[in-house]
Amino acid sequence: MKAIPASAANPLAPCSLLTAKRLRSQVNGLWVWEIHPGKVRPIVPTDPFLKDFRNDVKDGVVPGGDPIGAAEIVARLFARLLVGESTLSSTFTSHSTQEQCLEEIFSPGTIRKRLIEEKKFPPG
Repeated sequence: MKAIPASAANPLAPCSLLTAKRLRSQVNGLWVWEIHPGKVRPIVPTDPFLKDFRNDVKDGVVPGGDPIGAAEIVARLFARLLVGESTLSSTFTSHSTQEQCLEEIFSPGTIRKRLIEEKKFPPG
Protein backbone atom coordinates (compact mmCIF):
# COMPACT_ATOMS: atom_id res chain seq x y z
CA MET A 1 0.00 0.00 0.00
CA LYS A 2 1.43 3.38 -1.05
CA ALA A 3 1.75 6.12 1.58
CA ILE A 4 -0.32 9.20 0.84
CA PRO A 5 1.42 12.57 1.44
CA ALA A 6 0.02 14.53 4.35
CA SER A 7 -2.40 17.38 3.98
CA ALA A 8 -2.90 20.13 6.52
CA ALA A 9 -6.43 20.82 5.27
CA ASN A 10 -8.03 18.92 8.16
CA PRO A 11 -7.33 20.81 11.42
CA LEU A 12 -7.61 17.60 13.45
CA ALA A 13 -5.29 15.53 11.28
CA PRO A 14 -1.94 14.56 12.81
CA CYS A 15 0.09 16.86 10.52
CA SER A 16 -2.10 19.83 11.42
CA LEU A 17 -1.72 19.01 15.11
CA LEU A 18 2.04 18.66 14.67
CA THR A 19 2.23 22.08 13.00
CA ALA A 20 0.20 23.64 15.84
CA LYS A 21 2.35 21.91 18.46
CA ARG A 22 5.58 23.13 16.85
CA LEU A 23 4.22 26.67 16.56
CA ARG A 24 3.07 26.75 20.19
CA SER A 25 6.47 25.56 21.30
CA GLN A 26 8.30 28.20 19.26
CA VAL A 27 6.06 31.07 20.42
CA ASN A 28 6.41 29.96 24.03
CA GLY A 29 10.17 29.67 23.66
CA LEU A 30 10.47 33.14 22.14
CA TRP A 31 8.69 34.66 25.12
CA VAL A 32 10.23 32.53 27.90
CA TRP A 33 13.82 32.39 26.68
CA GLU A 34 14.27 35.67 24.78
CA ILE A 35 11.75 38.48 25.27
CA HIS A 36 10.87 38.17 28.96
CA PRO A 37 14.42 37.70 30.29
CA GLY A 38 15.85 40.35 27.93
CA LYS A 39 17.92 38.02 25.76
CA VAL A 40 16.64 38.88 22.28
CA ARG A 41 19.17 37.77 19.69
CA PRO A 42 20.96 40.60 17.86
CA ILE A 43 19.01 42.06 14.94
CA VAL A 44 20.86 41.93 11.63
CA PRO A 45 20.67 44.90 9.23
CA THR A 46 18.93 42.80 6.57
CA ASP A 47 16.13 41.54 8.84
CA PRO A 48 12.95 42.58 6.98
CA PHE A 49 10.87 42.57 10.17
CA LEU A 50 13.18 44.34 12.60
CA LYS A 51 15.93 46.20 10.75
CA ASP A 52 14.36 49.58 11.61
CA PHE A 53 14.47 48.68 15.33
CA ARG A 54 18.12 47.60 15.58
CA ASN A 55 19.03 50.64 17.65
CA ASP A 56 16.03 50.23 19.95
CA VAL A 57 16.85 46.71 21.13
CA LYS A 58 20.02 47.16 23.16
CA ASP A 59 21.80 44.26 24.83
CA GLY A 60 18.88 41.96 24.01
CA VAL A 61 16.29 44.04 25.86
CA VAL A 62 13.05 45.30 24.33
CA PRO A 63 12.68 48.88 25.65
CA GLY A 64 9.90 49.29 28.19
CA GLY A 65 9.75 53.09 28.33
CA ASP A 66 7.60 53.32 25.19
CA PRO A 67 4.75 50.76 25.46
CA ILE A 68 3.59 51.31 21.87
CA GLY A 69 7.11 50.91 20.49
CA ALA A 70 7.74 47.86 22.67
CA ALA A 71 4.48 46.28 21.50
CA GLU A 72 5.47 46.80 17.86
CA ILE A 73 8.89 45.25 18.41
CA VAL A 74 7.40 42.24 20.19
CA ALA A 75 4.78 41.82 17.46
CA ARG A 76 7.52 41.91 14.82
CA LEU A 77 9.57 39.35 16.77
CA PHE A 78 6.56 37.03 16.74
CA ALA A 79 5.90 37.70 13.05
CA ARG A 80 9.48 36.84 12.14
CA LEU A 81 9.22 33.63 14.13
CA LEU A 82 5.90 32.65 12.56
CA VAL A 83 7.20 33.01 9.01
CA GLY A 84 10.26 30.91 9.72
CA GLU A 85 8.36 28.25 11.65
CA SER A 86 5.69 28.04 8.96
CA THR A 87 8.35 27.33 6.35
CA LEU A 88 10.02 24.66 8.49
CA SER A 89 6.74 22.97 9.44
CA SER A 90 5.72 22.96 5.79
CA THR A 91 8.99 21.22 4.92
CA PHE A 92 8.32 18.60 7.58
CA THR A 93 4.71 17.90 6.64
CA SER A 94 5.08 18.09 2.86
CA HIS A 95 7.49 15.14 2.98
CA SER A 96 5.49 13.13 5.52
CA THR A 97 2.36 11.03 5.84
CA GLN A 98 -0.22 11.50 8.57
CA GLU A 99 1.19 8.39 10.25
CA GLN A 100 4.69 9.89 10.25
CA CYS A 101 3.35 13.15 11.70
CA LEU A 102 1.62 11.21 14.46
CA GLU A 103 4.86 9.39 15.22
CA GLU A 104 6.65 12.79 15.37
CA ILE A 105 4.17 14.07 17.94
CA PHE A 106 5.01 11.21 20.30
CA SER A 107 8.67 10.77 19.31
CA PRO A 108 10.05 14.21 18.39
CA GLY A 109 12.92 14.18 15.92
CA THR A 110 11.80 11.24 13.80
CA ILE A 111 10.83 13.35 10.78
CA ARG A 112 14.00 15.44 10.92
CA LYS A 113 16.12 12.26 11.14
CA ARG A 114 14.31 10.69 8.18
CA LEU A 115 14.57 13.86 6.06
CA ILE A 116 18.30 14.14 6.81
CA GLU A 117 18.77 10.51 5.77
CA GLU A 118 16.79 11.19 2.56
CA LYS A 119 18.89 14.36 1.99
CA LYS A 120 15.77 16.54 2.04
CA PHE A 121 16.75 18.51 5.15
CA PRO A 122 17.83 21.18 5.62
CA PRO A 123 15.68 22.62 2.83
CA GLY A 124 17.25 24.41 -0.11
